[in-house]
Amino acid sequence: MAYREGSPQYDVPITEGTVTFDATAEEERRCEFTVPRFDSNGFDWQPGRDRLHPLAPYGQSVYISNGLFNPASPGEFYMCHMGHYLITNVESDSHTVKVTGADLWRKLKEQLIQGSPIDGFGPSNTYQGALGRLTWVGLQNSLTDDVQIITPDFSAMPTNPRLSQFVATPFMSDRTEPIKTLAEAWGARVYVNDVADLAFVPHVREPSGTPVFTFRGGPTGTMLRRVRTQDRDGVYNWIIAQGKNPATGANTYFGRLFTQTGPLDIRGPHGWVSQYYETGQFATVDDAVRTVNDLWAASMLRGFTETVSAVPNAALQLYDTVRVIDDDGSSNVMLILALDVPLTASSLGGEMRVVVGERVDSTSAAATRKAGMSNADAGTNSQR
Repeated sequence: MAYREGSPQYDVPITEGTVTFDATAEEERRCEFTVPRFDSNGFDWQPGRDRLHPLAPYGQSVYISNGLFNPASPGEFYMCHMGHYLITNVESDSHTVKVTGADLWRKLKEQLIQGSPIDGFGPSNTYQGALGRLTWVGLQNSLTDDVQIITPDFSAMPTNPRLSQFVATPFMSDRTEPIKTLAEAWGARVYVNDVADLAFVPHVREPSGTPVFTFRGGPTGTMLRRVRTQDRDGVYNWIIAQGKNPATGANTYFGRLFTQTGPLDIRGPHGWVSQYYETGQFATVDDAVRTVNDLWAASMLRGFTETVSAVPNAALQLYDTVRVIDDDGSSNVMLILALDVPLTASSLGGEMRVVVGERVDSTSAAATRKAGMSNADAGTNSQR
């Protein structure tokens, strides 16, 4: 469905395409799809010079959904929401039109801050209040600003702490940077959800107890092949989250997490692989330690991944817990970190690509603690 100014205009006759979800990308959702140059009614899907055309890249967006039939219940049909996408590029020839889109994070990236270069957001603001206003075009008055870009959704975050320091918001600067910094200091993951709201939710640290889907190898399974990858890049064994007073530059609260046991021992052959995070929003030692734990959990998941090719399932989402059972019966429970979902049977040969991750040398938080990875230090001076 093609949208302009918030209203649906046309059903788009997609002949092939792919939706990509990627937890490591700034814009988590992207799409590519192809439509015929002329449809059965003779409508020309090439925008040409028409800036109001439903597929022109002048603020137009598309909403994509995909359906699933339930094989266990004949005639039962599920509609899967796959999100809204801002049209960013259109290529066309005499036969087809190819469209590329990104989720509405792109609009936040393009809309530079129009507010005061001095005041920003001070300690009288809450995280929720500051983040809510940052999703509007300006910063002067959240109730009377020009245009609302996307609605912030805070329903999943249980607390709403006050800011501990001023948040710098210089005139004509990138609004996504303070959004990401505040979200990380608050312990939130931020992304654009199915209904185009900017959602703030707690980080997913590890797979849940019950997988939502099983990839199974063998002649009767849905898994076509799998490739296991171990990557040194991003596998940290020493992480520091440092608070810093933006007015004076003085260090405040910090959290530190490292391991001195097992294959990731900082004194062993893996060596000392460090990650450093800094923010002016740590109000307590607990804030710093929480952020360290979030960074550690992400590192442990992304060091050991599998890429699975399988029969498409449009119901899967990022951070879903899935089980992968190989031909030999071996089983792993992991989190989805990326996936490419074809929109038609012809796209990418009809295969779905899924990247899943699990904790390095462990599959549970309890086992991680036993391995000596929870020795978090907290204090009020800097670490070297």
